Parts: sequence; structure tokens; C-alpha cells
Amino acid sequence: MNLDSLSFALSQISYLVANLTKKNYKQSTQELSHLVTSYGLEADRHLLRCLFSHIDFSAEGSKTSSSKDFHQIQLLAQECVALLTKPTLISNLCYALDNPLHHQKALKPSAQLFSLLSKVLKLTPVQEVVFGLALLHSSNPDTQNFASQFVKLKLPDLIRSYIDTESSSSQQEGGLHEAAPEVLHLILTNLLYGPKDQFGIVTETRETFLKSLRRDFPRELVPVVLAPLLYPNKPDLPMDKVNQDNSTMTNTMLDGSLADLIMEIGYGFCSSLEECRNSLVNLGACEMSPPAVARVLGMMVRTHTGLEEQVALQNIQTPASFWSSAGDSGSKDKGTTDANHPTSWNVEIFVQTVKELVPNLPWKDIILELDHTEFVVKDRQGLTLLFTGLRLGLQSHGFHSEMFPVDLLYRHWKNADGQ
Repeated sequence: MNLDSLSFALSQISYLVANLTKKNYKQSTQELSHLVTSYGLEADRHLLRCLFSHIDFSAEGSKTSSSKDFHQIQLLAQECVALLTKPTLISNLCYALDNPLHHQKALKPSAQLFSLLSKVLKLTPVQEVVFGLALLHSSNPDTQNFASQFVKLKLPDLIRSYIDTESSSSQQEGGLHEAAPEVLHLILTNLLYGPKDQFGIVTETRETFLKSLRRDFPRELVPVVLAPLLYPNKPDLPMDKVNQDNSTMTNTMLDGSLADLIMEIGYGFCSSLEECRNSLVNLGACEMSPPAVARVLGMMVRTHTGLEEQVALQNIQTPASFWSSAGDSGSKDKGTTDANHPTSWNVEIFVQTVKELVPNLPWKDIILELDHTEFVVKDRQGLTLLFTGLRLGLQSHGFHSEMFPVDLLYRHWKNADGQ
């Protein structure tokens, strides 16, 4: 029933996107937003895939309100703005462009692809660069190559315009001065830790760019996500700043972002206690709340088998990967093969790690928080995984492994389908 529910939701997204008109635009976009909120990552990336697939990027001339795909373009442009700050930016964008629906013939890798995307969607200079950087992780080598060329063409001008604002009163519309910290983090990470000279940025320009950023983000005001990049030799931040950003992170975790991030990492996330602990620390999830843990367990129940390979976060070069000790990377077995890769979630390791990081976590509250819209149990294996995890967690509250507070499950749920 639950699997059919997701399939129906994806079909409904396809239908709504294909039939967008001026008359139904507001109602359809509201329904699409509700479906994405209810079904999470799968619905979100399917929406993006459908929008890219229903737009004719090969048409010459400017799109007008009479164009058959005008409303799809309008909605996709809005989605692209929101996409910039989503943790699933890279995987969702790569998935949408690498796997267009069968009727889309214009999204094939080419030297003109990025220019067409920019022209049709009216991308800002920042969006152009972010799209290029994201598609460096495409599964198609040709797309990676064209993305690299596009970024090399656009990034120097974007950085130069930002540097020039120091001596000019005018600012480029859609430039870096308007960019979110997440966007600056993506650009800086690639600039500082990517292949040398990949984007044609000379050392002098890079250092001037960093100096300009430090001017606009003094140490006492710099977002935590940018601090290690702008002030690598001064890792300590004022505690009020850390607490402020941790509070923001906690609120973000409540809406399911942690579950989405873990899903992107894949089954290897809980391949061992050490791996799970390090991943949670790097994700800033040392202080997890019951809603966050409940959403992670719900995600594991939904995706315990057949999880498609995502763009693994730990394989994307980030400053965190450079903080790891050399011993960590050297300790991995170089002879590891696909046969040794986990094929499901090891919920015991996840629960044990959570209990170590948050020993006083109220596991009864986690059961209550299972009542959320994304919670579905589609088969017996998923149910077994759920109860295994909850029983292990409840043991810290004195519950015997054979005892379970079923009264918490039989109360009235808002999410009746999940119950």
C-alpha cells in the first residue's frame, strides 16, 4: 500500500507538470509542493526531472507566455533558486539531467548545453557557476567535461566582479554579494581543494578573492560553514556563534535534512561504528533530537533495499575530508570490492552510535515522532528493521528486549497511512 502510495505520488507529479497552464498554475504548484513535502527526496528529485524533461531547450529565440512550456520554465526557474541551498543540490541536479524522461532529446551533453540552460531559465551568474560545479559530478564523462569548460569560462568573471565591488559602488545583479553561505562554500571548496588551475584562476586572483571575502565576513561574523575555509589557521570560534549556528542546524535536522543526507551517503554510512560516528560528527549531528532520529529510522525503513547509488557526500572533496587523519584514509582496505559493500542499513550500528553521542535521548519520544508524513512501512523486512532499532534504543531505559511500549503505537496518529 505504501509503495503504491509513493508510485501514485510520482505519477501525480508527472501529470501536474505535464499539464501546467496559466489557469491551474497556482493550484498545481501548491499540490506539487505538498507532494514534495509529504514524500521527501524521491518526490523532490522526480519533480526536477519532470520539469527539465518537459522543456524544449533546443528552441531558438526567447520563450514567451505563449510558448507551450512557458509555465514549466517558470516553475523550474523558481525551483532552481531553492535548489541552491539544498543539501541535495548536486545529486538532484545530476539525476535530473543524466536521466531525462524518454521524450526529452535536447539535454544531451554538448558544448551548447549550459548556454541553452542559462538562456532558457535566465540563470544568474551565480546559478550558472553552481550548475557547472554541480554537474562536474555527473555520471556522464562528457557532461563533466563540458561542465568544467563552462565553469572555466564563467567563474573568473564572477570572482572578478566580486573583487571589483571593493573599488566600485555598483554591484553585479545576481553576483556573489547576494550568494548564500552554502553557495560560497561550494565555490570555495572547489577553488581551494579542486585540481590546480582547473578553472583558470591564478593564485593572485584567488588570494585577492579570499581577502575580499574576509573583508565582508570578519571572523566574528563569518558563518560557521565558511569559517574553516576563510580562517583555516584559526579554528576556534566564539561560543555564542557556535551555539547560534548549532541551533540553526538543529532546526534544520527537524525537517528531515539529516535523513536526506544519510540517504545520499548510502548504506556505507553505518558500515561500522567508527564510520557512523565520524559521518554524524561531520554532518554536525552530534546533538540529535527525537524528531531527527525518527526521520532517519523512517528513511531506513523505506530504503532498506534497492537504494540507488547517489553522489556520495564523503567522496565529494570537502574541507572535512582534509581534517581526517592520514591514518584514517590509509587504514581502508585497498582490496575492497563491490562484494564487500553493505546492501542494507545496519540499524544496530546506527542506534549504538546515537546512544553513544546522545546517551540521554528519550527513545519513547522517538516512537511518538514516527508520526510524520514520510513514515511508511512497505514490507516485513522494513518492520523488522524498525523494531530492531527501537528495541535497542529502549534498552537504555530499562526495557527488556522482548518488551515494547505498544501503547505508543496504538494511539491516534495524524499520519494514518503510516500507522
